[in-house]
Amino acid sequence: MRLSLRFVLPLVLALGAFAYAAVPLVDRLTLQWFVRDLDIRASLIASTAHEPLQDLIQTGNRTRMLQFFNRITQDERLFAMGFCPSGAGQEVITPTLPAQIRCTELASFASGPGHLLRTVRCWCRCARSRPPAFPSGTWWSSTT
Repeated sequence: MRLSLRFVLPLVLALGAFAYAAVPLVDRLTLQWFVRDLDIRASLIASTAHEPLQDLIQTGNRTRMLQFFNRITQDERLFAMGFCPSGAGQEVITPTLPAQIRCTELASFASGPGHLLRTVRCWCRCARSRPPAFPSGTWWSSTT
């Protein structure tokens, strides 16, 4: 019994120390994977919605554009969407968009591929996107 304790106790302590040291690494790798996944998803949404959104912008129908955004945000992983025209037009946003995100505040989201935002309901990763050949404005999405 004593011989097994001399072997098992150091083994358990070594495994515990290794697990304790590995937690920050695993946490950082998981966060990087999660952020990259959300950025890829935002880019995919931007490129997929580009043509229909461009048509809606050309017609100037804000109601249909809002309906289009609401249909896209029915997916539980996409929290909100909005469009900021580059001119003097009015922004088009879904009702679920956090109050901290507005067209006038887009510069704060330009520091990287996305931005983590704490809201009353959740933590949101905000992604700002301007697909190629999209001169009329910037649109963004917020994922949870």
